[in-house]
Formats: sequence, structure tokens, C-alpha cells
Amino acid sequence: AEAARQKVKAEAKMLATALNTIGKFKVKKTVGEDKKKLFGSVTSADVIEAVKLQTNQDLDKRTIIMEEVREVGTYPITVKLHPEVSANFDLVVEGVRA
Repeated sequence: AEAARQKVKAEAKMLATALNTIGKFKVKKTVGEDKKKLFGSVTSADVIEAVKLQTNQDLDKRTIIMEEVREVGTYPITVKLHPEVSANFDLVVEGVRA
């Protein structure tokens, strides 16, 4: 059982290293006239999708810690991969006109 726990923790550490190394993921969202405010907001599902596109790794939306994102900009994201392992990266939100 201990070996299994160590393996899970080691895998979490490897993923954390990958996410920290990449450091930045992009999400494109539709914006209004001012090109800053988003239609809707960026959700943890959007973060999961951006990470999956670049790393082919699935994250659990319950592990993502983020503030509410309703404007174009760069936002810090924390992912709890394991009780003892977290990853931090930036989410860059870019606006696209409808």
C-alpha cells in the first residue's frame, strides 16, 4: 500500500513539474465591444481543456483553485494534484470578437 501511495505522489509531482515548467496556458473567449469584458466567464472546465490540449493530461475540476475570470488578462491558477503536491501556472485569457 505504501508503494502505491508513493507512486501516486511521484506521478503527481511529475505532472506538477510539467505544469510549472510550461507555466502558461491560453484560453480564447468571445469579448464585447470594449474587447476586455468576456461574454460569460472562464470556468475550471476551460482550464482543464487548455491543459489537456497542451499536455494530454486530464485534471479534476474539483482540484482547480481560481478566482472568477470575466475579463481578458492573466490569472494565477493552482491545482491540487495530491494532498502534498500542488502546481501553479498562469492562465492567459485572450479575447476574440464574435
